[in-house]
Amino acid sequence: MDEAKVRAAIAAREPIPSASLDPVAAMELIYRQFMGQAAAEQGKVDDQGRRIGDPAVWNDHLLNAQRVLRDMAPYLRPRLGSIDHKFPEMDLSRLTDAQLAQLAAIVFAAADNPEGQDPRRTGTTTH
Repeated sequence: MDEAKVRAAIAAREPIPSASLDPVAAMELIYRQFMGQAAAEQGKVDDQGRRIGDPAVWNDHLLNAQRVLRDMAPYLRPRLGSIDHKFPEMDLSRLTDAQLAQLAAIVFAAADNPEGQDPRRTGTTTH
C-alpha cells in the first residue's frame, strides 16, 4: 500500500492492515502529520493578519513529532555503540621505513578530501 492510499485511509478513518505498511514509513507519516498540524496551528491568522494560533497546541504537536522522531532514530541512524569500532592496538614503531611509506601512501590515496592528500604528490593517481 503506498503513502497516498494510507493517507486516504487515515482521512476516511478506515483501518489500515498492519502488513501493508513498513513501520518506519508509518512513523514518518505520523511525524509528517504532527508537523503539518503544528504548521497549520502556527499559521492561523485573523482578518488583520495577527497570529491567533494557540502556542500550547502548536508545542504539543511539535512534542509529539519529536517523540515519533525519537522512536524512528534507531532505524535511521545506528548508534555508535552498535558499530564495531574496536581495533587492536597498533605499534607503528615495529614497521620498517618502507612499510611506513607504503602505509602513508595508502592513507593519502584513500583520503576523501584535499586536506588529507599527500602534500608530496601532485597530479592524478594511476590505477
